[in-house]
Parts: sequence; C-alpha cells; structure tokens
Amino acid sequence: MKKAVSDFLSRQWLNILECIDQGVVVVDPNATIQFMNEATAQLTGHSAARAVGRQADAVLGPSAWLAELFSATPDAPPPRHMRAELALTDRWGGQVPVQATATPLTDEQGEEIGTLLTLEDLSRRRDLEARGLEVERLAELESPAWLTRSRTRSPGCGAPRSSSSERLAATLASRSAPGSCSRRSTG
Repeated sequence: MKKAVSDFLSRQWLNILECIDQGVVVVDPNATIQFMNEATAQLTGHSAARAVGRQADAVLGPSAWLAELFSATPDAPPPRHMRAELALTDRWGGQVPVQATATPLTDEQGEEIGTLLTLEDLSRRRDLEARGLEVERLAELESPAWLTRSRTRSPGCGAPRSSSSERLAATLASRSAPGSCSRRSTG
C-alpha cells in the first residue's frame, strides 16, 4: 500500500469507513483497491481480504465509467467528482444496480493520492418502485371508476374505506421498513 494512502487510512478512518451502510472503496492512482468495506463485499460477493490489492474493475466488474475514471493523464485529470448509475457485476455474474460516486483523495500539498468510491445499492429502491406499480395496477383492476369516486367516504361514517389493494400496499410498505433489508452472504 502506498504511504500516502496508508496514512489516509488510519485505524480511526478505517473504523468509520467500515461502519458506513453504503459501499466504500479506496483505490490508489493505479486503480488498485487499498480498502473495501463490508457493504461493498455484500454488493460484490468478494471479501475485502481478497479484494485489497486487486484492480477495481476485477472486483467491481468492467464499466465504461470506471475506465473513464482511471484513464486520466497528467494533461487531462479526472473531474473532481463523478457520479453515475451503473451495474456492478458481482462474483456470480449477476448485475447489481448502484449509484456510484467518485471523489479524489488528496494529500496536504493537494496532490491526488487516490479515489474514494461510494456505492449505493439501488436494487431495494427499484424493488419498491416495482411493487408500487404492481399495487397501482391491482387498485385499477379492483376498482371501477365509479367505485373509486364513491369510495372516499362511507355513507354515515367519517372514516375512509380501505380496499384490499390499500391493505396490500400497507403490508408491502411495512415489510420494506428500515432494518428489514437483507444482504447477500459473501463467500
């Protein structure tokens, strides 16, 4: 590990980076992984111990975004921050949608010593969006237009009626509550 990167990755910083719920990867200027947290291991299926010292694209999968990020030359440095939605290729060949952000790491003199990548798993968000569309379709099938207009309040009752699709939506929302997200096991 290069001295500048290892200085950045002091024990205190490593503990902080490990506790972040998003994937965090620190790479040196040659795109070699110097640190990877457990959230990234969950996304990729590669353990941190196996990932450190390997090229970023070997662990995160090939992508034009990574190629652009690490193809900078002294005449054409990378942008200060890059963000993209992309699909990581996990160890088993599956695609994991993520929001990836790259931020250059610099030393006290302003020299670039590496890049900090953060990876937000978008699969849960996409699952929730798909469930929401499914619930909307069920609601449309269940309720003819004339029933939908009259369903807002029950005659003689102050509370709105609840349809089975509304109950299904509430059930799906409660299953997707924070803390109920399961991660893949790594091998």
